[in-house]
Amino acid sequence: QQVDIDDSRTYSKIVALTVDYTRQVTVSPNPTSDIVTLSGLNGGETILLANQVGQPLHQVRASGNTHRLSLVPYPAGIYVIKVSDQACGSSNFKVIRK
Repeated sequence: QQVDIDDSRTYSKIVALTVDYTRQVTVSPNPTSDIVTLSGLNGGETILLANQVGQPLHQVRASGNTHRLSLVPYPAGIYVIKVSDQACGSSNFKVIRK
């Protein structure tokens, strides 16, 4: 029941929501010296590589259930890989480049 400022009362319809969080993405190897493999993708996800301060460095769309991402062009350090899609939301992974 919702009560408005003028003391009028209304009821809203109850809606059931089912969310499927079955995606289990893994990033390996971590730490890495060159390439990481993202597994467990559905295809179509956006993969974003960012530095520690969140500046985007590289973005690509996954075309299958695995994707190889090269960290060779970037210096040693800590990076964040964000995997996102409309169905499952987003997941962040911290990756160490040796």
